[in-house]
Amino acid sequence: MNTNDKRKRASSRKKSRQRAQQDVTYTPGKAFNRMQLMLRLLTVVAVVLALMFCLSIFFKVDADEEHGKITVSGNVRYDAWDVREASGLNGGEYLLSLNKGRIAKRIMSELPYVDSVRIGISLPDTVHIYITEIDVVYSIEATDGTWWLMSASGQIAAQCQAAEAQDYTEVVGVKIVPPTLGAQAVAAEAETATDPEGQTVPVTVYEREKLEAAYSILGCLEEEGLMGKVTQVDVSSLYDLQMWCGTRFQMLLGDTGQMSVKVNALAQALDQLHEYNRGILDASFTHWPDEVGFSAFSG
Repeated sequence: MNTNDKRKRASSRKKSRQRAQQDVTYTPGKAFNRMQLMLRLLTVVAVVLALMFCLSIFFKVDADEEHGKITVSGNVRYDAWDVREASGLNGGEYLLSLNKGRIAKRIMSELPYVDSVRIGISLPDTVHIYITEIDVVYSIEATDGTWWLMSASGQIAAQCQAAEAQDYTEVVGVKIVPPTLGAQAVAAEAETATDPEGQTVPVTVYEREKLEAAYSILGCLEEEGLMGKVTQVDVSSLYDLQMWCGTRFQMLLGDTGQMSVKVNALAQALDQLHEYNRGILDASFTHWPDEVGFSAFSG
């Protein structure tokens, strides 16, 4: 190997060592800029608020009946115009700032047969009112002797005469405080009661418990489709609940336990009886556990 080759190799090794010894250069990232982030967030919020403001200003309720800008559906008992009037919507209200809860409450207070209300909107100018009306009502007496019609959940629908109350399933054994239309029935509590011997004793069962038992029974009747058959629900005793189908059947329910099972069993028993059968159907599950016993009326 000649001298020139040796020099070239030595020079190459020297350059390699120099490259290996060079320090790695680190470039730090930009520091977190909280102010810039806040400015960006404020910009986004400002844009959103501006859009909402524009929408609320330009999208208003149009009360033009011809074009149906306030629509009503689900109404049977009430005319669509009655629902619109009860809603208080006259047109011109800002669509996106409507107080839907207040509108629904207003409709239900003005129209007692309305069970529920749902409010929807369609841009740019339409309000949709969806209502559900009370299908079946029941009669109950107030402490002042007046009779009232209510739903299975206790919503007061209308006042009626005592004779008219017999056209509906009567709830007896409990009375309510004189109510207002659309309000919830409230049981009238007594401070004393009378025992089987006629003696006055402190109340041990609150009237509201009887009313709640009535609601439970009425709800079960609706589930089983027995509303038209049962003429009276008697909750005088929470341990001896009873129902009547006119003068044809007396139905014993016992206490408040297993109410849906008992009413279902009664519905099946009624389907199996003949038209000439009249008597007592015992669904208390005491003498006949999980079964309905039948005893014909004597005489």
